[in-house]
Amino acid sequence: MRTFAICAMVLISATAAHAAFSTADGYMSRKLYDSAGTYTLLGGLALDDGALYFGQGTDILTLDLDSASVATVGTVASNVGNALVERHDGVTYTAFGTSLNSPYPHEMGYLDTGGAFVGQSMIDSLFDAAVSPSGECYIVAAPGGGGSQVLRYDWATGGMTLVADVGGSSGGVTFDEDGNLYYADQGIFEVRDAAVLKYTPQQLTAGNLTAADGEAVLDIAAGYMGFDEQGGFYATTGWGAALSCYDLAVGEKVCDVAFGGVGQFVWDGDVLYALSSDYGTWSTSVQAITVPEPTSVALLVGAGLLACRNRK
Repeated sequence: MRTFAICAMVLISATAAHAAFSTADGYMSRKLYDSAGTYTLLGGLALDDGALYFGQGTDILTLDLDSASVATVGTVASNVGNALVERHDGVTYTAFGTSLNSPYPHEMGYLDTGGAFVGQSMIDSLFDAAVSPSGECYIVAAPGGGGSQVLRYDWATGGMTLVADVGGSSGGVTFDEDGNLYYADQGIFEVRDAAVLKYTPQQLTAGNLTAADGEAVLDIAAGYMGFDEQGGFYATTGWGAALSCYDLAVGEKVCDVAFGGVGQFVWDGDVLYALSSDYGTWSTSVQAITVPEPTSVALLVGAGLLACRNRK
């Protein structure tokens, strides 16, 4: 079995769950939006044409990155939490929980031109989604309350095709620029350890995959994952308590980026936009995280953070 350091993804602590958001040395952050005082958590995070899209309660909101203005683009039914928000060909897709009872059914669909939700599919225990470079959508869910699966989602019909039956608890999913899919396998006790698994485009096309078909590129129990524009790999651990940068070539962490309930995140050039939830106040903020300007390079080198820079 692969060995790995057990992280708070499995054993979450009260300190991590209630920790205030902060950035590691060499990084700076700016709060763009906060749901504090409303007792609602934000969920789902997408970036399209200079605006962020995310869910709050029954509303799907958009935040313009130039003006910082927030607007409602549509509404969904009674909602116990947005699992994802995605944009495809100018259309907003979302999936939200419809019950707090196992197997935690989610409804997935899109917003029409009037902002009304059009349901397409029901799926249990939906966790994450990612869009491939060719525009295909892949989701992670656990149909029937069983083990985790990776499924291909049809934008037009809502149909789902099983690609990988990995089992165990669900983790995040992302793509690199070459179309390789990365899945955050949580492992199965006494069967296999947690690891980030890589599947090639050829494997995805063939389908009928299991966890054993994936290449283990990093021995951590990751939550959400993503690549920056230079190919740097980032992942959250500890139920999103920490966001860190990793070197997949050697399978090691390079540096920490931010702490405090970090969840879904997206890159836009040199800026990383992330959700940070405080479960003590039951609120979520949208944070913009950047690396200092080149004048701070000497400080970054001294702190060992130069490898995490994203400036071209």
